[in-house]
Amino acid sequence: MSTNTSPFKFLDAYTKEDKDIFFGREDEVEQLYDLVWQSHLTLVYGQSGTGKTSLVKCGLANRFFESDWFDLHVRRSENINISLRRNLKRYEIVERPEQGTLKERLMRKRQDVVRTRRTEQEADNEIIRLLRHIYKHYLKPIFLIFDQFEELYILGNREEQHAFYQTIAEILDSENYCRVIIIMREESIAQLYDFERVVPSLFDKRLRVEPMSRFKTKEVISRTAEKFAIGMGDDKVEDEIINL
Repeated sequence: MSTNTSPFKFLDAYTKEDKDIFFGREDEVEQLYDLVWQSHLTLVYGQSGTGKTSLVKCGLANRFFESDWFDLHVRRSENINISLRRNLKRYEIVERPEQGTLKERLMRKRQDVVRTRRTEQEADNEIIRLLRHIYKHYLKPIFLIFDQFEELYILGNREEQHAFYQTIAEILDSENYCRVIIIMREESIAQLYDFERVVPSLFDKRLRVEPMSRFKTKEVISRTAEKFAIGMGDDKVEDEIINL
């Protein structure tokens, strides 16, 4: 459980460590879990403030076993392609010469090649090379999660956008161990036209995160208060909180 002493996260997204205080999105978590296993590309969208990021970073993350979840979260920053490369490089491991006899080193190398297969192949695209390097060492499915993706269209230019489209297309075409999740505000959906031309499956698996109903919101307040041992008195208190 998170060490946070506040019962609510306010503007902060829930993370994997907040699993014991993340309520009200159980159905959406299951829907998203099913979608990401059906496709290597999933689009998550909705209005601002509906909890899209929390759904992925907390709900979905805790739906997977540790051995099946290696997540890399990417925000555009100054350039989405640079940010993606920078995030991948954080997990790049500098290999040191292995100890042992030459025969032992050759045997280990041979076993490693068989185990990782195409991840040992050199790639012209540095992003692909880094992905294969990470997978080789961690042997977990890699989830590339692009949050607040609308920033690519608000702040980016066509060169940046199309370079990203080509990279994603190449990842989806060749890297079966990698899944891509795109999180964005729904008002920017129309901007994805050119992206879909490069990646036709863009809209095949998508989840719209609806605003939470009043009933669900009251349930979240009640369960959160109970978790933090906060007395609520009666239902009127929950209604007053919702109406703030």
